[in-house]
Amino acid sequence: MKVRALLAVVLVAASLSLLPSRTLTAEAAPQRTTVVVKAPTCNGCTIVVERVLDRRTGRAWSQRRTVRSGRATFSIPTAYTRGSTFWVAKDKRYTAVRDAVPLVVTRFGASATGARVKATWLSSYRTARVCWGGTDKSRVTVGLGTASSPGYASRASTRKTRIQRHYWFRPTLASQGPRLPVRGGVVGTQDDVRC
Repeated sequence: MKVRALLAVVLVAASLSLLPSRTLTAEAAPQRTTVVVKAPTCNGCTIVVERVLDRRTGRAWSQRRTVRSGRATFSIPTAYTRGSTFWVAKDKRYTAVRDAVPLVVTRFGASATGARVKATWLSSYRTARVCWGGTDKSRVTVGLGTASSPGYASRASTRKTRIQRHYWFRPTLASQGPRLPVRGGVVGTQDDVRC
């Protein structure tokens, strides 16, 4: 009886060794980049990073963070940093101008990557880019410049003064994608930006 049981175990083990072997390692997780946005003048703001994955359908990946203690921290798949856009979804000091979402500018006009753009220069720019050129680094810290100015009056809401907010990265980042029109120092959209 013991010999039969032992023989059965040996036969099962031998037949299992003939099966194709599989590697039991877990698939590698995609590399991620931690992006820290320093925004000391925007506490309580909600910032969204978005990357359109399919231009035809508009399918996108996004992440939303609230600025606390002057910073918001994102964890973005590194491959998604290239061509991503940032926008401010909520700012208690901001009233929507023409129902457009204010985009964070990565680079104004012909300014160079790494340039320091001052708020007093914003109204002089006619075009800007909002698509980030991306990074391969595991951690990046960027500053968010903010400024306010009187906004456009809208017929629907004449009871309160419109304030438009300007958002840009300081210093400017490597950028890609189309140059968009700047109106009063602001780049806004009602649609996804497809970089």
